[in-house]
Amino acid sequence: MSNTTPSAVTEATTTISSLDFYLSLIQIPSITTQFYLWGYLITFLLGFTGNTLSLLTFSRSTLRNISTGCLFIILATSDTLYLFISIIDFAEFGLKVRFYHRVDYDQLCRFRMFTICVSQVYSAWLLVIITSDRWIRTRFPFKSNSICTRKNALLFAAIILIVVIGLHSHILLPFFGMVLPGIPSLACGANGNNAEYVTFYYYQWTIIQIITTSFGPAVLMIIMVMDISIKIRAQKKLVTSHLEPISGYRPARSDKRIHNQMILLMLSTIGIFFITTLPITIDDLVSVHTITDLSGLSNLFIIRTILNWLQSLNCAVNFYVYCLTSTLFRKEFTQLVGIIRGRRELSLQAQTHMRTIHVTQPQQH
Repeated sequence: MSNTTPSAVTEATTTISSLDFYLSLIQIPSITTQFYLWGYLITFLLGFTGNTLSLLTFSRSTLRNISTGCLFIILATSDTLYLFISIIDFAEFGLKVRFYHRVDYDQLCRFRMFTICVSQVYSAWLLVIITSDRWIRTRFPFKSNSICTRKNALLFAAIILIVVIGLHSHILLPFFGMVLPGIPSLACGANGNNAEYVTFYYYQWTIIQIITTSFGPAVLMIIMVMDISIKIRAQKKLVTSHLEPISGYRPARSDKRIHNQMILLMLSTIGIFFITTLPITIDDLVSVHTITDLSGLSNLFIIRTILNWLQSLNCAVNFYVYCLTSTLFRKEFTQLVGIIRGRRELSLQAQTHMRTIHVTQPQQH
């Protein structure tokens, strides 16, 4: 038996009607819609194709047997998850599909924002683990074989995932949900059911996001990359001084080549991370105290849409940068293409052979 009173129904209807009226007054710039439509379409074409090829390439024995290769597989999976959830934004803000009044928009907001935030932060800290893996191999080469194992890499990746999920678990609470449905950047957030949570979400949580999504990982990666660079320069001076031991040189040479190629892959991924996330981080820092100022709403839509799209490229273009920077990755990818092409040719030959048999058998009878 329902406990809903007529006054509660009237209040809810009035709230929905006033929200619909307010939404009708908000004009979304056409450039925002075009970015969500064509910009994200390009992102999906690049991202789903590139991440699939990255997964296949890193799954080859040469790369997957290395701890860093396993981490790159997880990174490509996390990036793909982000792209899948971004389809919701593409449909709602680009294709203008109205989810409001058709689905439970509060639940949609919680699922969408929780998954997007988790995948973003997780990808950032996976880069920190990848950098740590290369840093340990560079700084402690004699201990790296026992520390930088696939088992340890997967263990740390799992721990980071649990921490990231716990950090963002508040998004799944009833205090988070629908704000202005169908409006880019304002559709979801603290819904006003709890005043303390509104203050936390729009002020403290913004700072926490900046630290965990970009600033924290960036500082750690910069420190480790600088130390790696210093160590490599010292090693080069050691080699030029003819102080490197000759015993075991050939195996070390092969390992060193793979190590150097992994460092190139790491640096290229970090470079993409900085290029795509730094602009939106700066905007978050600048606008954290002016978030309630709606006088420039159109400019807010345009700026945030462009910055969000740029950030989405972080999950879409890594494969193409890998191909440009790493000869090892290009070699493995070329061999993968050769295997796929060879299997296709064998399949076509088998089909042709079967057709020939079917054609010749009636003639023999």
